[in-house]
Amino acid sequence: MRSRTRYSIMLAFLLMASFSLAWGQTTQDTTFDWLSGLDNYAKNRYAIGIPFSTENLIQLRKRRSIYRYRLLYISVQDLENPDSGMMYIGFFENEKEALGLKRDSRFLFPNQSVKFISQEEHRKIISVLKKHDSENPPYLTFAIGPDAKNLFDNESKEILNSAKTAYVNHQYKTAIAQYRLLAALAEDAEMSAWATELIGLCQEKLKQFSAAIKTYESILENHSEYSGLARVQQRHRGLTTASWDEQSRLRKAKESDSNREIFNRGVFGQSYRTLSRQIDDQESEEYSRLVSTDMDLRSSVRWRNHTLKTRINGYRIDDQLNKEDSKTNIKRFFIDYQHLPSGSNLTLGRIKDHNNGVFTSYDGLSLSYPVLKDMRVGFSTGAPVYFADIYEELDYFFYSAYADWDINKRWHLNSYITHQTLNDVTDRQGLGLNAQYFDSNLSSSLHMDYDFAFNEMNSLLWTSSYIFLKKSKFSATYANQKSPFLSATNILIGQPDLDLDLYLRSEENRNALLENALERTSSSEYYVLTLNHQFTSKSEVSLDYTHSTLSDVPNFERLLGVSVVTDKDLSMSYDSYNGQIVLQEFLSKQDAATMGIRSSSSDSIDSLHVYLRERIRIGRTLDIQPKLSYTQSTVTRTNADQHVFRYALSLTYKPWRAMALSLETGGENIDTGVENGTYSQTYGLLSYRLNF
Repeated sequence: MRSRTRYSIMLAFLLMASFSLAWGQTTQDTTFDWLSGLDNYAKNRYAIGIPFSTENLIQLRKRRSIYRYRLLYISVQDLENPDSGMMYIGFFENEKEALGLKRDSRFLFPNQSVKFISQEEHRKIISVLKKHDSENPPYLTFAIGPDAKNLFDNESKEILNSAKTAYVNHQYKTAIAQYRLLAALAEDAEMSAWATELIGLCQEKLKQFSAAIKTYESILENHSEYSGLARVQQRHRGLTTASWDEQSRLRKAKESDSNREIFNRGVFGQSYRTLSRQIDDQESEEYSRLVSTDMDLRSSVRWRNHTLKTRINGYRIDDQLNKEDSKTNIKRFFIDYQHLPSGSNLTLGRIKDHNNGVFTSYDGLSLSYPVLKDMRVGFSTGAPVYFADIYEELDYFFYSAYADWDINKRWHLNSYITHQTLNDVTDRQGLGLNAQYFDSNLSSSLHMDYDFAFNEMNSLLWTSSYIFLKKSKFSATYANQKSPFLSATNILIGQPDLDLDLYLRSEENRNALLENALERTSSSEYYVLTLNHQFTSKSEVSLDYTHSTLSDVPNFERLLGVSVVTDKDLSMSYDSYNGQIVLQEFLSKQDAATMGIRSSSSDSIDSLHVYLRERIRIGRTLDIQPKLSYTQSTVTRTNADQHVFRYALSLTYKPWRAMALSLETGGENIDTGVENGTYSQTYGLLSYRLNF
């Protein structure tokens, strides 16, 4: 009966998914049907000229409702000269009509002009708009539809393809012009930031290093949530810290740009969450009430040959029901100094690096220096910080040396050696290697960490992804790691109340510390295979399979009041199959649906999980997101079925790009499959988030 129910759920989901795909593929865009009547505009020969600049493009996008049923067009020649070029709004039946709109919009664009369009120019523009002149078109044209929405969506792919072609052909000025257009007109902040990053890359190709630095800094200032922010930081750091000849010319250019520059950026948010629980028919009881604050604040001052940066990143959770459970964690809080002529870098405070073999934050210092054109060496030392009560009384210290090497545009290597102590005894000694490879279709990375104090491989992690057939992507991950990572602290596994300071007073215990810690450490192995395929511009499917095994799990017994390991024969495994479909414009033009199914199996429980999430956008400032999910689980030991139904509704209001207000409410109903084993939970969440 249980299997039949599970197969019925899976069949229902597949039928629903098939219908959804068919719906997504057959729904047609009718926004620009009015273009079929453009030939009737043959006598309309007047247009309004607006100086072509990024600022004017952004203003035009914001106030586009004024220009409904009009065309925006820019000549390719003007596109490559943003400081002197023009863009045009057309077409108007007579000069009086054009002058009237010019007068009504003078508060937006004070330097407008009215132009009479020749018959030949008019013909070319209409031909480009209808895609009759798609081979090296002389103009970029955009139709502003009757609803004044999604103005440039139909053209974004063409712009991207055209810019990519220009980049491949080393026509970097042309590519910059088109990426600049895309960055200004994109509705999505992620797309705008990505296009801006590509502008910086083209400027690097043209050796316009000063301009590239400003481009990257504009991303760091205005797009703090951009998914490629780490990559932009790396490019910016590479331009401002390297010491070869081209860079010294760059630094002179920077000094001529400005003797002093200051900028601040960051993210700050707070949320209030409540959780109530009701067991069977008993009265509901408030289970949790939390106020959380998270922030990531950055400041930078650049003056002549010096740059000084600060950053504080962390969170605080205030438990309103139990004040003792409140906590504050600061992940980063440091001052970073860069000497531009030499390329040297010094960081002091609470730091979190990814290239020195320390897998957590630490209080200390880090110093790095470029020794070759593409290589930096560094040294760091301090006290690692672990955010758990069990580590508060322990005294850690480490020192590490590392090297970063950009072999070429595709290969990057990092190696490190680190020594860490715990209460003046060896905690770990690591030797590591990170290798990364990137090209247009293939990306791959390998991380190896060998601990020569334990004489064991601590971690081996490989990830890779490959794009094929332009719309498909295959990804694979494999890991073989100690669980937890090798450390003398693992001696506390199975005996968390052990007085480690007293334990280490024994010479015998000190000598056998690493051996005993290794005995209490398990091994973890897993791999993940993922396939993504984009059927259309509005539908995407992803499938993945995960297998993981936890082996060498110790079994403990207490003998004479001491926890000892009796054997390490225990092992646990987990398998899961996942399928997910994402549909844009699922029920309307302003929504997106995500639906999926996951089947998982472990040694103790089997489960089937289905979910549906919908995002409905109202206007440009409000998102509504309903969420539904259902999980059926079977406990292997008791053969009992458990059922969990979850629901939620969230509202997100963005009065402007830098601020978001959110309200969410939801709950879950749980049937554990045993007598008097049903209960429900409800929660509420109110939050705000600021980007600056």
